[in-house]
Amino acid sequence: MKYRLEVRSVALTNEPIERKHDRFLKGIANLPSPWGAAGIVLAPDPEAELVAILSASKFLGKGIKGHVVYQYRRYFRDEAAYDDWIDLTFNPSKIDYRALAYDFFPHYVEAFGGYMATISDDEFIYMDFEERRRLKMDARSSIYRIDPISYFSDSLCKRGFGLSAKQVMKRLTGKVEDVRLGCGGVFIVLTSAALPTLEMDNICWEAKAHLSR
Repeated sequence: MKYRLEVRSVALTNEPIERKHDRFLKGIANLPSPWGAAGIVLAPDPEAELVAILSASKFLGKGIKGHVVYQYRRYFRDEAAYDDWIDLTFNPSKIDYRALAYDFFPHYVEAFGGYMATISDDEFIYMDFEERRRLKMDARSSIYRIDPISYFSDSLCKRGFGLSAKQVMKRLTGKVEDVRLGCGGVFIVLTSAALPTLEMDNICWEAKAHLSR
């Protein structure tokens, strides 16, 4: 089983990569292995490219794969294609998954300045691909699926659901394992158990139905 942790953050022209990267590493420095930053790792240099990429193996512990991507600072449109983002993969059976959901995940959101973050079954990417492409959904303004663990900023809740983060919390309270406000948005834990893909898929869509306009 492979799960994926993703955090998306709006890249700002006036916030250098070095400053954002330093804040991110400091924000996760005290987390236990494999989620804490292992020492100081310099920010990646985009050089002649439009993005700078840092491998997770440079600063995270064993069993965590993926990367952090920073946009070269320039003029940005209000589109997810211009985000900085974190994309990590792991086996949920080989880590303390509940601690990740409740304790470590919020640190990643806060440290990276995320407007959207998820922990999901990697199979959902393939299951959702055709429909997401048909709908031409952009992560800054729309939400296709409620993943097993999610964070949405208040702004994204309004754009994606037509609801405030507080309204999302009220609708989901008692319907999911945990939902709470934080970091200027809402954290949603559908379940802290890594369930089989199809069972989890059903739970995701049941949660989404509670937020229908």
